[in-house]
Amino acid sequence: MLAVTNTIFEFETFSEKVLRKSIQKKVKSKADFESVKTPCIESLDKTEFIVEKVELIKSKKQMKKANEEFKKKKMQKIRLFIIPLYGYVCMRCGIVPTSIKDLHVDHIKPKSKYPELWFDLFNLQLLCKRCNFEKSNKNEMDYRKRVVSHISH
Repeated sequence: MLAVTNTIFEFETFSEKVLRKSIQKKVKSKADFESVKTPCIESLDKTEFIVEKVELIKSKKQMKKANEEFKKKKMQKIRLFIIPLYGYVCMRCGIVPTSIKDLHVDHIKPKSKYPELWFDLFNLQLLCKRCNFEKSNKNEMDYRKRVVSHISH
């Protein structure tokens, strides 16, 4: 039989603590108390499992956050390469925005449908803020062809 110590009760829920205290009041001697199986003692293995699972979930969240940070930094570098490459012009409507913040690097094939093309330079085009929001991930129109054919004539 496990001895009842404070360390066993560290992971108690509020209801388990209330139940344990009510049992302590009803049981007169320590020997009688140790013979009573409290839910906390029975669920100790389950509690340890839950604690391990919570730690695993936390580490998964940290990994996901680190992965998102990596993608964000990599896209920032790609953006600094793509914008001068295509000449600071929206490839759909042809406007030159007053601010570089209004230029978006758009994924021709949406990253939601083609995550393997996330960083593929041949899948990127330059659109103004309005055109990018209108396009969204609804279509896979490549506006680069229009700009290249316009420049070559």
